[in-house]
Amino acid sequence: MQGAQKRFIRWRMLLAFHLALILPAAVVTGGEFKEYHRFDAQEFVFVNVIGEVEIEQAAGSDFEIEIAVRGRDASREVIQVRSMQEREAKVVVAFPLEEERSYVYPRLGRQGKITITIPGDRYEEGSWLARLLNSMSQKKLRVRGSGSGLEVWADATVKVPLGKRFVSKLSIGKIGVDNVAADLQLEIYSGSVTTRATSGELNADTGSGGVNAYNHEGELVVDTGSGAVSMERCRGDRIIVDTGSGSVRAEDIVCRQVIVDTGSGPVSVKSLEADNGKFDTGSGEVFIQFQRVGSGDFVVDTGSGAIDLMLPRDTSATITAETSSGFIKTHLQSFEIHEKGKHHLVLSIGDGRTRMRLETGSGSIHIHH
Repeated sequence: MQGAQKRFIRWRMLLAFHLALILPAAVVTGGEFKEYHRFDAQEFVFVNVIGEVEIEQAAGSDFEIEIAVRGRDASREVIQVRSMQEREAKVVVAFPLEEERSYVYPRLGRQGKITITIPGDRYEEGSWLARLLNSMSQKKLRVRGSGSGLEVWADATVKVPLGKRFVSKLSIGKIGVDNVAADLQLEIYSGSVTTRATSGELNADTGSGGVNAYNHEGELVVDTGSGAVSMERCRGDRIIVDTGSGSVRAEDIVCRQVIVDTGSGPVSVKSLEADNGKFDTGSGEVFIQFQRVGSGDFVVDTGSGAIDLMLPRDTSATITAETSSGFIKTHLQSFEIHEKGKHHLVLSIGDGRTRMRLETGSGSIHIHH
């Protein structure tokens, strides 16, 4: 419950940040249009409401962004792109949210529909931020795949220089990254994040939508309110996954510490090399296949679901297994039993230096090579 509350608060803050930067647009005529911006900065922040963001490696040391404003109602009279540079560079795609609450985004499909509740937080009286947010308190933004509403969105291609930091804040759409070596913070309220061939610190945060990370090197943090997580060929000091509801599938993971926390959903991790870790799901089966087991502590805990633990033959560990309802089975070449009951088992293999605790409220436990 605490995790869900934190995610709710964080997304209220994210939406507030979006709205705080969206000021009344100047009246300029036109149709669909593109804009290009370039910045010499260490950090670049891009804020958008509806659209897709594609992130690539820059050839030089500057950030580059090309924005294409599209749709039947697209024009500079409706959408304005604002750029600023202080401590970091920023580009904001300003939608007319005060005048229009209903939008059409055909990529959602004819039956697609997303509703966002604009936060009602109160700010210091008298400030422009207070006037803006308090006037919009608890109002809803509706986006449909078809039907009535303002049909407009903004797609962006961002080129990020080597080793710098990029932040993308998007309400509805999707974010894609390909072959980028930089620190990335990717936030989306409703939609997916997919990264390929990345290095650096990667933080992917979705309110509703899946995250796919392939071939990443560096610290990786994934947080979804609701959505599946898939990871392959990831190496880093820490790999952390937190999802309120959704499956987690990982393969070929090498790290010092791994943490997987799901409110509801199965967890499957294949070919894992880690020094310590924790796997916690409120409801769902857990399968973990170790390629290498470090000498730290490992905990596997599920409220409801089976646990299947596969260990290398050279593992040295003391394993405690408990289930409230279910059986415990071991298929190991050689081991020593220290305690054994109907739903409780303590055993050791090798010199027992690694500590492992397996616990399920309802489900069976299998331990094997």
